[in-house]
Amino acid sequence: MQTFNRFPLERAGNRLQDALCRIIRHLGSGNRLTRFCHCCVETKRGTIRRVKYWQTILPILAALSASLALADDFKTTDGKEYKNVKVSRVEPDGLVLITKSGISKVYFAELPKGVQERFHYDPDKAAAYSAQQAADLEMLQQQQQKLAEQQNKDRSQQPVTQGERYWISGKIVGKSNDALLIECSGEAPAGYDPITGRVVLRNHPHFGVLAEGDHVEVFAIAIAAAQWGGTNHPYLHTFRAVQ
Repeated sequence: MQTFNRFPLERAGNRLQDALCRIIRHLGSGNRLTRFCHCCVETKRGTIRRVKYWQTILPILAALSASLALADDFKTTDGKEYKNVKVSRVEPDGLVLITKSGISKVYFAELPKGVQERFHYDPDKAAAYSAQQAADLEMLQQQQQKLAEQQNKDRSQQPVTQGERYWISGKIVGKSNDALLIECSGEAPAGYDPITGRVVLRNHPHFGVLAEGDHVEVFAIAIAAAQWGGTNHPYLHTFRAVQ
């Protein structure tokens, strides 16, 4: 029969038991290990709860912020009130508001000091901004005026031949003692060139009863160009109605 020496095994078991005892003593008889594991679980649970909390609260805060933006109230120094409005844009000289009736602008100079401070109002920057806006508007109006003048000039340069018959169709926009100022629509029967722009029409058979705003349609013969409104005005194509 084969036999084994049991003493080495016993010594190995003793060493393992001693090591386990030291570990248990270090952890406080297992309490620290238990608390450590429990803490890990609680930490994970707490993290999950915090994530779920913020996932719930953030949409609420966003909705609340939006509702507050839509529910702003302003009152000017002269007593005019803007209720339940949204600040669409903050400009150096005032606020652009979206109201129930449309878009309005209220200037910081009309608002109380508290509102001015809230939106960081600077009078110098506001004055510079207003001056720039006025300059830009004036430039735009000048450009539009030049464009309109050029368009009128182009219309007045539409080629016509004196002595030829044309179809005049349009609205009366002016009337003098002996002529009508017509804004032509450009319509014409087949075989006739359309006339556009403003022209002077003389000898209309119903001149006496016609008034501004009336619509006329008549054949007319091109005659020498004439000025409408005085010597400082451009020449316009002029026609004589065919009786």
